[in-house]
Amino acid sequence: KRTGNGESFMAICPAHDDNDPSLSIGEAADGKVLLKCHAGCGFDEVHTALGMTMAQLSNHIAEEKITYDYLDESGKLSYQVVRVDRPKGKTFRQRRPGKHGDWAWNMKGVKRLPYRLPELLEADKSLPVFITEGEKDADRLRGLGLVATTNSGGGGKFTPDLAEWFQGRTVVVLTDNDEVGQKHGEEVTGVLDGISASTKVISFPELSKGGDVSD
Repeated sequence: KRTGNGESFMAICPAHDDNDPSLSIGEAADGKVLLKCHAGCGFDEVHTALGMTMAQLSNHIAEEKITYDYLDESGKLSYQVVRVDRPKGKTFRQRRPGKHGDWAWNMKGVKRLPYRLPELLEADKSLPVFITEGEKDADRLRGLGLVATTNSGGGGKFTPDLAEWFQGRTVVVLTDNDEVGQKHGEEVTGVLDGISASTKVISFPELSKGGDVSD
């Protein structure tokens, strides 16, 4: 059962004869599962009793977790954006491959890239490139056969180091219907000034606040 804050749980502990829920379950900021049996069972005892690995436990704790791969020009994974949908809303975090086959939950030493970069590079240069405010929207447009990309971090995070990939391209920025979206359109236009062949901003004032191109 969920606890009062909705982000942790209490359950019957599988490692001992438990009649009154004594196992608290949560998730740390780095995605690790937190287990505490108030009757004294250890972590290993609990997940062994469940017959589950750490990875399996992690997949059961998060309500919904979606990963978006950011690939370099050769198609190699550079970093990921991880979206986790929880009852109180969605959160986004970034991680890069670690040295030992794990994940490092930071962007130290990582060059920021446009989402779906290999597809952007392979696309006909005469086609317009649509820049959205999120990976979900870019994926939606790609499903319609359009060339679409975005930047990690959402609105306000389109930095000058991304400009090189849009040299001479026709760019269309699709903004969310809020103040952040408006500023995002202005920001992208400023960054690409003199670099893209043209940059047009399209907004959606008929949508509710925060509405986006997917809506």
